[in-house]
Amino acid sequence: MVPYGEWFNSAVYTCQVTHIGNIRSKNVTALQEDAECHANTVKILPPPGEKVSLEATVRLTCVVSNLPSGVNVTWTQEKKRLKSEIADQPGQNPNSVISKLDISTEAWLSGCTFECVVYHQNLPTPLRYSIHKDER
Repeated sequence: MVPYGEWFNSAVYTCQVTHIGNIRSKNVTALQEDAECHANTVKILPPPGEKVSLEATVRLTCVVSNLPSGVNVTWTQEKKRLKSEIADQPGQNPNSVISKLDISTEAWLSGCTFECVVYHQNLPTPLRYSIHKDER
């Protein structure tokens, strides 16, 4: 068993197997394993249905997971940059960020497209995800 603190402290571990005179080894680190097991994910959560029918404004939430600190999130509406609120998700995953955007219910109901854009130094290009109200 590998201690939690050592695993996430860039330690390198080697697994070595010997079988009938052949020796095989593989080095692993937390960063390598995390990249293989946990892809960067971005989810945009729509406003709750009951709020849409009762409130003048509703909230979109962009949840970014599995990126180290230093994430920057912006929102756009039809390619126009909007102001948003960013908060780390306390007590859960330290590699997650939540960005919230309050919009008018009218804009949501009209089918406008909103885009969550995620920037980070480890990403070759920003991650872009969009949401709009379904026509249903």
